[in-house]
Amino acid sequence: MPIAEVETIWMNGELVPWHEAKVHVLSHALHYGSGVFEGIRAYETSRGPAVWHLDAHLGRMYDSAAIYHMEIPYSKEQLVRATKDVIRANDLPACYIRPIAFRGYGEIGVNPLANPVDVSIAVWPWGAYLGEAALALRRGCFIALGRARDLDEAPTALVYMPLAHSSCHSFTPGIAERAERVHGTSLEFSRTPDALLADLL
Repeated sequence: MPIAEVETIWMNGELVPWHEAKVHVLSHALHYGSGVFEGIRAYETSRGPAVWHLDAHLGRMYDSAAIYHMEIPYSKEQLVRATKDVIRANDLPACYIRPIAFRGYGEIGVNPLANPVDVSIAVWPWGAYLGEAALALRRGCFIALGRARDLDEAPTALVYMPLAHSSCHSFTPGIAERAERVHGTSLEFSRTPDALLADLL
């Protein structure tokens, strides 16, 4: 779905114009997936936009960052305030919210610890995730041929990695999206090692 551009994005403590929110092509996250993010909704109400469980979503992002040894350089309270500021600055009655923390430019190589942690919060109008047509058609789902990773198979040091909501793990839904288009379904699920349905891809 095309992104509906707005005026500003919150980036490292400042509201910057949409087209000036840029990162270096050698940013660590671009090469190694060292980023964590959330997808949040703000809904239109008679009292203005209401963000759905903002505190809980940001809490999960901090938990994901901890798994990746990333110290987010802002408190959760600062990001709550920043989220409200960027929604207000773009005068959006309802929107999608994408906070992301990622390892930026500094050093190259798989060890990310010397790279700074950058944070941004983008908001934009986004209707039904699967499109209004999907709501009307009530299309089915497809069970992927692959399966979700068994935590027991992971080395001890990596056992919590699949629990993080990270940039690198979110590549899997892109593979699932192609299968959805081929099979004409709206959703795709993976399977656990014992053939039960796992989370939505």
